[in-house]
Amino acid sequence: MATMQTQDPHAAHNHISETPKKGDKFHCEKCGMALQVTADCKCSGDDHAHFHCCGEEMTKG
Repeated sequence: MATMQTQDPHAAHNHISETPKKGDKFHCEKCGMALQVTADCKCSGDDHAHFHCCGEEMTKG
């Protein structure tokens, strides 16, 4: 019997689980576009800022 597996969307290697802080850098794995945060995000939980490019969440670092 086949089983259906569900994927936790927070398990992706590039999912940002902490709020962006001043100085953090993010880049797009596909096109190389980059951002640098200039002010801390004061949101809590998963309501914080998420940066996307080329249809995917950007990678921190």
